[in-house]
Amino acid sequence: MKLRAHGIGGSVLGWVENWLTGRKQKVSINKSYSTWQDVLSGVSQGSVLDRLFFVVFINDLDVNVTAKLVKFADDTKLGRPASTDSEVKSLRDDLNKIHMWSLDWQMSFNSDVWLYIWENIIRKLSTKWVIALLRNR
Repeated sequence: MKLRAHGIGGSVLGWVENWLTGRKQKVSINKSYSTWQDVLSGVSQGSVLDRLFFVVFINDLDVNVTAKLVKFADDTKLGRPASTDSEVKSLRDDLNKIHMWSLDWQMSFNSDVWLYIWENIIRKLSTKWVIALLRNR
């Protein structure tokens, strides 16, 4: 769906769909292996295309977000002034939009960082500039 929105279609889209469909993976720890499991989302890590597909995938993360959002590799930074109730509400709204995006697209963020943001920054008005580090998993 996202590739189509970027103008990719026809046989190229078919090739990508075939490449991403029917994949399996297993985990190895100290020469012990899990059983093979279906891969339900994501791209093959280490492939030439994984970085390109990741950028295409997160390209719409900032739609309707009013704060400054900086994306680099698998890190995302969200920042805005947050010294008044309305600024905190706006930042909270932006974080909720990003959270909903992550649910819609099955892409989780590091929950430890989210918890720190909610507990130490959003609830308190002790900082004028909030930088929320959201490390994608």
